[in-house]
Amino acid sequence: MQRLLPPQVFFLLAFAMAPVCYWLDGPHWLPYPANLAGVPILIVGLAIAIWHKRLFVRQQTNIPTFGEPDKLIQAGLFRYSRNPMYLGMLTALSGAAILCFAAPAAWLLVGVFFVMLHFWYIPFEEAQMQHKFKHQYKAYCQQTRRWL
Repeated sequence: MQRLLPPQVFFLLAFAMAPVCYWLDGPHWLPYPANLAGVPILIVGLAIAIWHKRLFVRQQTNIPTFGEPDKLIQAGLFRYSRNPMYLGMLTALSGAAILCFAAPAAWLLVGVFFVMLHFWYIPFEEAQMQHKFKHQYKAYCQQTRRWL
C-alpha cells in the first residue's frame, strides 16, 4: 500500500482550499487587497521547503517520509529546526489561507495539515531516526527544536 506523502497532502489541501472556502461561504477575515499579503508568505514557505529538498538531493539522502533514513542532515535550517521542509510547507499553506481571505475554513485545512505532520509524519520519522542514529540523533534533538 502506498502511503500518502506530506507533499501530496500539502498539494491536496492547497488546491482544495479555494473550493472549500467558496462552498462553505463562511466569513472572510481579510478583505482584498489585504489578502495579497499571503503571496510573499506562500513564496517564502515554498522556498524553504524546496531549498531543503535540494539539500537532501545534494547530500544524496532519501527524501520520502517512509523510506529508511540514511543520513542525519544538520545543515541549512536543520540547525534550528528538525523539520524545515514541513515548516516550509506549513508556512506556504498559511500563505494560501491568507490568500483565501483568511476564511476559517482555510485555517481549518492548515490545522489539519499541522495535526497530520505533528502527530503522524514527524513521530514516525523521529522513531526511524532514533532507531538508526541512536545517541547522535538524541543529542541533535536536545539541541534542536522540533519546529522553531
